[in-house]
Amino acid sequence: NTLDAYKTNVCTIENVAEGTTLGYFRNSTAYNTARAEAVAILADEYAAESNYKSAYTTLRAAKEAMEFIAPQAGHYYRLKGKHSGNYIDATTVNNDGKIGMSTDNTGAGSIFYLTTEGTLLNYHTGTCLQNTYGIGASIANGNVIYFNPSESGNRGYFTLKTNFSGSKYIYDNTNYIDRNGGYVESRCEWSIEEVTALPVVMTETGYATFYAPVEVIIPADATIYYASEILNEGYIHLEEITDAIPAETGAIVKGEGTYHFTINYDGTTESIDGNKLHGTIEKTLINKESGKAYYILGTDAEGEAGMYNPVDESENDFYNAGHKAYMIIEGAAQTAGYSFNWDGTTGIEGVEDVTDENAGQAIFDLQGRKLNKITSSGIYIIDGKKIFVK
Repeated sequence: NTLDAYKTNVCTIENVAEGTTLGYFRNSTAYNTARAEAVAILADEYAAESNYKSAYTTLRAAKEAMEFIAPQAGHYYRLKGKHSGNYIDATTVNNDGKIGMSTDNTGAGSIFYLTTEGTLLNYHTGTCLQNTYGIGASIANGNVIYFNPSESGNRGYFTLKTNFSGSKYIYDNTNYIDRNGGYVESRCEWSIEEVTALPVVMTETGYATFYAPVEVIIPADATIYYASEILNEGYIHLEEITDAIPAETGAIVKGEGTYHFTINYDGTTESIDGNKLHGTIEKTLINKESGKAYYILGTDAEGEAGMYNPVDESENDFYNAGHKAYMIIEGAAQTAGYSFNWDGTTGIEGVEDVTDENAGQAIFDLQGRKLNKITSSGIYIIDGKKIFVK
């Protein structure tokens, strides 16, 4: 019976392809050699049982030394179905709440961050896979994803399962993902591609905010800032960041179009002291604390970009989008927001007396409220210019 057990164990295990990429095994050459030796001993009808035991022990040790190369927590990936050749893409969800699939291998919707909790956080939505085929959960409540070796032995592919209470297999249904109670070859096979760059799409204002848990390299044609200090008269001073944005650093991006920030997982760039920008990688409800003022990217009444109150009533909490930055001013009086400044000046155009010439001009205070007339000295926005009125 012991000999039969050795034969069963050795003969039902196939050779394992050596590889250095996702879905393959490291150190499989030694295992394959040990297996060949064990098979040869089993073929010798005169071999002693001790030889069988020795061969099996060697083979088992070689198997345990193999390392299956699976996705790592803290890295970004795309998931491609073997059946359709399409990528899971959270930019679309069908009427049943199932995540779509597309050919797009560059956009934000097909990028997923593997959290330390084992969940997949989508770069576009800031939410995680849930109920196997849906999207919208927090990191804490998302499905745990198991990146198992292909159940058909297809090297370079994974069979994906979740901890959902029902059907656990993630199923490639061509135009969207589904869930299945059992394994179906091809439909339940996925290749995993590591993401090397994160896209940042600029808004119509020519600005965007960015935040990531990893260091990224700044593209040559992009200009990046952090918020260093509050200036008088409703301005936030911006200091340029060069070369790389450190991990867990809120930043403001200036430019147009789409930029791709190359990921440096081994980055050692130090954090920036005094940066008033913070951020989250998932869509997060920010609970405002007393004595602090909170702002997100927006525009004032004149369309000027800056950091402004995220809600109409400043005392309300707000949601910060995933991989985006927001600003906190500690101990500051609550104001509607702050315009951007680079050179340390306040941008005041001049000093003027209130005269009848102001009649008919568009007049706003620094909180963006339109005024019928100027009633006291101070800073006003008159016909789009910031002017100090005596």
